[in-house]
Amino acid sequence: MNTLTTFSTTATFDVPMNGCKPGYVFDFMDAIDVLQQLKSDPTHVQRLTLGPIGILDFQYVHHMLSSFKFGPPMSALDELRVMVWYPSGQPSGEDVPDLDLPATLFPSLRTLYLDGVRADWDSDIFARLSSVELRNCPSTRRHTLGRFIGTLPTWTSLTELHLSKFLSVPDREDDSAAEIAAQDTGYLMHLEKLEKLTVEDNVYQVSHIFHSLVPGRSPTVRMVGSSHDVDDDRSPFAAMMPLHAEHPAMIRNAVHVELVLHADAARLHCISPCGVLTLEISDLDRSVPDALPYAFRSSLISLMEIFGARNAPVSSMALTGDISMVSVEDWAMVFQVVCPELSQLFVRGVGWGGQTENFFKALVGDYSPNTGAPLFPGLDSLKFIGVVYDPKSLLDMAGVALQHRAMVQSCRLDSLEMEFFVNDPSPFSGAMAEDYMQKLGQWVRHEVKVDIQPVH
Repeated sequence: MNTLTTFSTTATFDVPMNGCKPGYVFDFMDAIDVLQQLKSDPTHVQRLTLGPIGILDFQYVHHMLSSFKFGPPMSALDELRVMVWYPSGQPSGEDVPDLDLPATLFPSLRTLYLDGVRADWDSDIFARLSSVELRNCPSTRRHTLGRFIGTLPTWTSLTELHLSKFLSVPDREDDSAAEIAAQDTGYLMHLEKLEKLTVEDNVYQVSHIFHSLVPGRSPTVRMVGSSHDVDDDRSPFAAMMPLHAEHPAMIRNAVHVELVLHADAARLHCISPCGVLTLEISDLDRSVPDALPYAFRSSLISLMEIFGARNAPVSSMALTGDISMVSVEDWAMVFQVVCPELSQLFVRGVGWGGQTENFFKALVGDYSPNTGAPLFPGLDSLKFIGVVYDPKSLLDMAGVALQHRAMVQSCRLDSLEMEFFVNDPSPFSGAMAEDYMQKLGQWVRHEVKVDIQPVH
């Protein structure tokens, strides 16, 4: 989305104005225009949007706004949005100007949006704000991030926080996220009222903030990192996550995990009794033919690191991606470490890889070779959807795996759903699908579905 096309200078008022009802949105030429018109009576403006303001015009706009301190306050102003525009696109640390936000001028302010402009984060006004969105305020010194995080606990009314390219570290150093956080703050920051947290930045910056900042009891957290910043062999998800014993509770108590990784999206969605976490990756690497299957394999394996410190076993997992590079051993490791008590498993394979059968081979494995215990004996529901060459071969493998689990390991499924997409479904008649439903039904307590469709 082009912010410049969606951002314009507007104002609403809490009283009738120019024949319009309270709340009507008035458009103005620019920030200077609206401030000049508000000068005579600023007390009734309720929501104010200033921008885009050219960087050369900002000082004059700021001077006009500061002059309001000498008159009646903007006592009704509930929401303030300020955007500074840079001809080069993104500002550097030296470019970003400061905006004065005196608490006495904005006694009712609760929502603040700043883009390309900084403020005094220690100001008393932030203790009253409930929603803050900060964009394009980069830093050239790493310790500035630590100071900002250390200030956040004083924002005691905050329920929503959105940081986008905020206080970015220009060049990643070799220090781990935990070491940087310990150096900058020394301890985790708890914001008990914070219900919604969004962070968009490079993957290493995301990990710094995520390590130090702990939202409230039932938060919704969304982290978006740029994958082109990953310069090592870790998956982008592993680079975004802090490798530290003090994982936030929503990681430790995760009960549902959803990993989606294909050409258009990369998302790791985690649900726990104490909140929801979504890690998303932008700029997914597609420069080589095997980029997507490699990325899916490394991201799948990174689940072991991310959820290794959990308190509650994962009971539901959904996986979407090119699974052609995942070996039997890879599947077995993830199943053993992440979800030994899995009850629901959904796998959607994309791509034409030739290793799809490894998933079905892994289902026959033991949880531990020493004990002979089965993988996730409580698995009730299994659903597999994939683009394949030979669905008959995979159905035979699935039958072998389910028979082994039922007869040898004494753990039957409640429901099974198999949906295959092939180039030419004509050799695989409806009668064949019915036949396999009968065969597989021997090893499933209730519902069995087999469907073979052409690739769309």
